[in-house]
Amino acid sequence: MKLKPFRDYSEHEVINLFAAEEGDLEGGTFVQMADFDIDNQNSYGASVADLPTGAHTSNYIVNARVTKATAMTGVLGITLYDVKSTLPWLDVAAEFADPVRLAEQQAVVSGRAVPILKRGMVEVIGFSGAPYAGAAAVITGGELAVDAPGSTPRVGTWLSNSGVAGSAILQVEVVNAE
Repeated sequence: MKLKPFRDYSEHEVINLFAAEEGDLEGGTFVQMADFDIDNQNSYGASVADLPTGAHTSNYIVNARVTKATAMTGVLGITLYDVKSTLPWLDVAAEFADPVRLAEQQAVVSGRAVPILKRGMVEVIGFSGAPYAGAAAVITGGELAVDAPGSTPRVGTWLSNSGVAGSAILQVEVVNAE
């Protein structure tokens, strides 16, 4: 799934705390929590060597991780930016990219926090089914799909039919996704 330019949300509904467990993720991907280790540990549960409690190293960027949602349980939200390990337009590793250029491309470096939207309106493309106003948006087989109105749990509600380009407006409401 891919996000289109139209987005309407409050910054209070955006979580900037989690990094993607996978190397690359497309903006507009629904994600679920994989790990949230607030202790002084690396991503694999082992203590970081020679590091005092509460301290972080430059390699210890974000220890809260998300992964692509494959089912409805535990959905956290939808990514607003692409997660990149390499930048094809520069042909360099993402960590060497100019932060301004990354912001312009709405991309974050793999291993850094990606903005995740819990509630708001977005225009998306690349879903299964034919959305219509009032239909429920659900995750099935790791993809965003259309379901009957009122279905629960759901990750949102479709506000429009899909247009000529195949995009539709989605009201993201992840609070119902448990």
